[in-house]
Amino acid sequence: MNRALHVLGRAFDIVIDVGAFAATWLIAVMALTIGLEVLMRRVFNDSLPWVIQINEYAVMAIPFLAGAWLLKHDAHTRLTLIMERVSPRTASLMRVGTSILAAAICGMLVWKTGSRVWEGIDAGTIIRGDAFSIRQAWIWWVLPFGFATLGIQFLRDAYASYRGRNRVEGEVVSPSEFAEI
Repeated sequence: MNRALHVLGRAFDIVIDVGAFAATWLIAVMALTIGLEVLMRRVFNDSLPWVIQINEYAVMAIPFLAGAWLLKHDAHTRLTLIMERVSPRTASLMRVGTSILAAAICGMLVWKTGSRVWEGIDAGTIIRGDAFSIRQAWIWWVLPFGFATLGIQFLRDAYASYRGRNRVEGEVVSPSEFAEI
């Protein structure tokens, strides 16, 4: 059982690392395409209509691709005002509770967004933009993916807090630690 959980934990880490890598590349693509658009407008007095549409989709996708990675590395904002004023045991219990609550909310959002993506696939819904048209599911798949990975990472964090392994900033709960469930 521990071996299987270790393998699953490693696989999950690879999935969220790939998501973060994809988000990083989307940011680079955004920077390049916006720079190209500025050049086209200033130098050639012309426009590339697809730049805005591509960047709109990228801005939507980036948080869903990178969210679980940010949570894993504790690289997100956190309100610590209350946590600093309570005992370590109470703070740990609060982390467990909020992580479980967040995972439950993510689970509901996976269901909701996943069903909408499936409806779009079933209906063959097309998003018609100014520059090009694209199947809705090719853009929206990232929503249930992002909520699912966030929910799983919240559960990993809840378990780590329950076990008394409060991470210091940037520390990662290893798959072997997670496999001790």
